[in-house]
Amino acid sequence: MNILLLLLCMSSTSLSSEVSTIGREIESSIQVHNALNRTEKKTRKSSFRVITNTSVGSGTSFELCDKTLIFTAQHVVEGSTNTYISKGLEIIEVKQVYKDEKNDFAILRVPDDANIDGFKLNILKKFGDDIVGEKVHYSGFPNGHDKLTIHGVIVGHERNHILVQAFGWFGASGSGLFDS
Repeated sequence: MNILLLLLCMSSTSLSSEVSTIGREIESSIQVHNALNRTEKKTRKSSFRVITNTSVGSGTSFELCDKTLIFTAQHVVEGSTNTYISKGLEIIEVKQVYKDEKNDFAILRVPDDANIDGFKLNILKKFGDDIVGEKVHYSGFPNGHDKLTIHGVIVGHERNHILVQAFGWFGASGSGLFDS
């Protein structure tokens, strides 16, 4: 399983509408539909709502050097003084450790005692025409909804960008895009 380090770059919805939906999330009781494959189920488990004082988006947890980090869009955390993720009804404060405005991504550090697992990173070893037609998916919290898993396909590449045909909504910004 490879992780495509791409972000869905859409504007975030307002903080108040997103925060009001957190109470409806109870992560531990979600029964994932049997039609999802193993990777899609892991993607859902590693998907978190990212909440700041200025916006809301999505993020994906991963492990690096025995630390759990959240990969999200830089514009989700831009200008914020406090950043949180939601895990069911639990709100966990995270620390912004890296932001890249040019490529619109940010990395957040999860406290060691938060009991959050992340994906083990695998570097995508192919690029170009070799990946056109690959099926991909992301899980996130678009448009104030509870967690959704959206499917798509890689349709091309240009200027060091992978082009994906998939449905992207406001609030899905920061979701990791995965192949199988």
